[in-house]
Amino acid sequence: GCRVRDLASGEERELGSTVRDLGGPRWKGWSFSETGVDAANRAVLAALDRGAGLVILDEVGPLELRQGAGLEPSLQALDERFAGSGWPRRDGTGGPRPDCDAGTLVLLVVRPELAEEPARRYPGAGTIRVDPEDRRTALELAREALFRVPNP
Repeated sequence: GCRVRDLASGEERELGSTVRDLGGPRWKGWSFSETGVDAANRAVLAALDRGAGLVILDEVGPLELRQGAGLEPSLQALDERFAGSGWPRRDGTGGPRPDCDAGTLVLLVVRPELAEEPARRYPGAGTIRVDPEDRRTALELAREALFRVPNP
């Protein structure tokens, strides 16, 4: 199974299980808890509202991308906040609407076989591909993206 944890509040709940029916959405052998999914979406939306420096959705998968369930409300909030001018690009162009908090970095963790779907949904967003044989490079790229200092 898996749990959802709001790092800001410390709240933790059961999210998914492969051995028990949790009563919420299902994908293949997984059953998800509606209260866990709601807690995850509340945590993401609260982080976006308070202008958190980093919001991590780990993981966005078939439940969201194929069924429109799970963290889809969080993805819709991202769609609304970043609509219009496109997602920020690695070269610094593009970015959120002027009324959005440009200081929030959003990291979506997606399996390689699903990576094209969020790439289509968020054109121009940076992508870090993780090679299981060379995770250090992915870590360096993530560090560079997280701690990039804007040029004056």
